[in-house]
Amino acid sequence: MQYKRILIAAFLPTLFLPSLAYSNPLNALCRSSPNASAGNNQAEIRLTSLKPFNAVPVNGVLGTANMTGSLICGGSNGSSMWGKTFVIQGFPNSGESGYVCKTQLDGVGIRYRNADGGGYTPCSRWGEFFKITNVVNGQIYTMNTPLVAELIKTKENTTLPPGTHDVLIDPKNSLTSFWPGTTNSSAWGKIVFVANTKLLVNPCHFSSAQTNVRFGTVQVDDVARGAVERPFRLEFSGCGIQSNAEYFNNVASLRFLSANIRADGNLDTIPCEKGCAKGTVIEVKPEGGVAINLNEKFRLKNGNYSIGNDTITHQFVAKLKPATASSVITPGRTDAILTLIIDSL
Repeated sequence: MQYKRILIAAFLPTLFLPSLAYSNPLNALCRSSPNASAGNNQAEIRLTSLKPFNAVPVNGVLGTANMTGSLICGGSNGSSMWGKTFVIQGFPNSGESGYVCKTQLDGVGIRYRNADGGGYTPCSRWGEFFKITNVVNGQIYTMNTPLVAELIKTKENTTLPPGTHDVLIDPKNSLTSFWPGTTNSSAWGKIVFVANTKLLVNPCHFSSAQTNVRFGTVQVDDVARGAVERPFRLEFSGCGIQSNAEYFNNVASLRFLSANIRADGNLDTIPCEKGCAKGTVIEVKPEGGVAINLNEKFRLKNGNYSIGNDTITHQFVAKLKPATASSVITPGRTDAILTLIIDSL
């Protein structure tokens, strides 16, 4: 198994859009609820993941957020708009000259992505958040923009005290809307930022970047009986003092990433051209515990662990077993990669 830390940076063209001049009722023909008026609509941005502050380098991505919700488009005075394109723009309105805008947490910024694939939204200008082409009267549209925002670590050290902190964005943000080629932009509404996780400030970190679990040569009958298990451990260190380690272990979670995580929560093997075992999966569980669903977060406090001074040691087991009760197992090589990411609550 491997723990990876990946940082991707992109520098793409800035999109300049017209400024707000007046309120045009046509720009409210697509709205977040049937009775919403111009300027009173809402688009939800939901924080979907969040790493501890100390888990990423400066300029690294701490967490990601998606835009969710729905729009209903309709109105008797909109006959000239149907069949055209409707756009919602975002204005972070926090004043910075770049793309990483301030939040209400020291050392944490937020960067908004343009929904049209044109890079990031400047903190002091507009960017496209959502677009509908060929609008149909009476139609309800899903407003789903994955990865619309990223929380960014902006400095090495924060003045925030150790513990967990609520994530809040700048309240001056605004959303406008317009019909390209027909109207200028005007007030549409606000971003509602939802964070059901908190930022963890704690110096604990993975002691090593990679853990290899080797099953070696095993018997097919043993695999069929689910009797092939291999222990492995994960260590978190650098916590400073034991109380920091205990706090971290009590509030942090592990999140699992792999292209081969199955719907049942087990890990499938990596496909290969020849010589691969078939009909097997890998189950992961804390030593002495029950299987972990790798599609869900795993609370560290529910594991098998020991804490000494500034170090936390977690004992896990990888189990090679049949994919289903009726699977026919073919002998061969078994490879799998699982990325483990520390998550805040």
